[in-house]
Amino acid sequence: MKTPFRFCLFLSICFFSSALSAQNWSWATRTPEMSDYIDVAVGPHGEAISIYEAYNNAWHLDVHDSSGALIREKEFYYLEPYGNCAFGVGTDATGNIYVVSRQSFEEPLERNEHALDPEGYDEEEDEERETTWHLYIVIEKFSPELELLGSLRVLQLTHFENYSIEVRDFVVDDAGNCWLGGFTDDNKFSYKEQVINPGPAGCHFVMKVGANMKEPAWINTFIGSGPAYVLSFHLAVNKKGICVMTGAYAKTMQVGKTILTSQPIKSLLESEMYITAFRADGTIAWVKSLLVPSYDTDVVALSGGDFVCAGAFSDATQLGSVKLPAGKKYGSFVMSIDAKSGKMGKVYVNDTSMIIGLEAGLNNDFYCLFDLSGSSHVHYVFHFDKKMKGERFSYVTVHNPVTASNGGAYYLAGTWSWISRLGDPPNAKYVKGDGPHDGADYGQGDSGGLVGRLELKTKGAK
Repeated sequence: MKTPFRFCLFLSICFFSSALSAQNWSWATRTPEMSDYIDVAVGPHGEAISIYEAYNNAWHLDVHDSSGALIREKEFYYLEPYGNCAFGVGTDATGNIYVVSRQSFEEPLERNEHALDPEGYDEEEDEERETTWHLYIVIEKFSPELELLGSLRVLQLTHFENYSIEVRDFVVDDAGNCWLGGFTDDNKFSYKEQVINPGPAGCHFVMKVGANMKEPAWINTFIGSGPAYVLSFHLAVNKKGICVMTGAYAKTMQVGKTILTSQPIKSLLESEMYITAFRADGTIAWVKSLLVPSYDTDVVALSGGDFVCAGAFSDATQLGSVKLPAGKKYGSFVMSIDAKSGKMGKVYVNDTSMIIGLEAGLNNDFYCLFDLSGSSHVHYVFHFDKKMKGERFSYVTVHNPVTASNGGAYYLAGTWSWISRLGDPPNAKYVKGDGPHDGADYGQGDSGGLVGRLELKTKGAK
């Protein structure tokens, strides 16, 4: 087993002011209304495919070409009547687009469906009612021209009036296979017309749906003794179909035959990070608890097949054999993981900033988005080579960013308030409101959404 190395990152005013000549935001564009971006994906020809919620109670799917021009758009009215929403977007090698969402459908009422209490059952009222609402997790497949090609309901929530089910990450490979993971706090939900009883605390789940979009290929559920909503949940899949999941749990968590037990910890959500790998057939390859309090996680598959995971920590002291900075309010770590064994490799520790997201490069390198000292809108893109050597790549001011990469280009979408800056002067791109501004980082006026493209390093990742 390799001994992990610790690389401390010290962010200073001098370091902020430096700019890498390689960084190049080729374009940035704004949406006219206030937008809350949910996800962004990269098409086979460099298209930026983004999905966001707008103020008109609709979900928008936009496609920008590689030069930034909006070439296609579609609206989805998912908000009524029972908390419907979109969760993620992905694309396959031919340009087909996949959207995962939570939708309610009005369906024929089965007799006595609501008559759980015989004494309170009103037969006359039930006879007059012909339909009821059911809540599902749905995957929809669209052509590159945004024509609907197919739809599959993969999960049904049983008691949706009082409980929730959410998808926290969504991955689509080149062939059109889909992986999704998330949680429910309900004690019962349905899969392939079979009822799953995860227990009173609900559960986490990971599911694969084949490219034929006929039915789910497999599902794994993980039952914990702590609340199911205590997690940050992310997935990554390599070219061999190995799926790695990062999440967080409290108290105990059963993953297959393994029962994880967290340490007594003090963090924002009293949760602890765990990592699980699944083979292509859905069987569990390995599972690890990092024994570090972490309330935000991410994972990415590198071009060589191994993985890098990241997490935010609070009041932690140890990560494997790596000592974490003591007395820090929060920080982040980035760690390489062997795909076959789950062994930890090198570790990078950032003791001043929070992790936002990871994206892969072309040469076993990757990109990490950090915030700046807990700021809600000031972020930095860092480039890491395969030796885990990191350097700042670009500066970004944007709220609630989501990112995607196809190796050669990096896309970021988010919300801007008055003005947002992507990159470092003199080559920075600005997205501005309609009010007065000073041409730099400050201004007044409206707010909205933005999408931008950053050209990445495609050579020299040693």
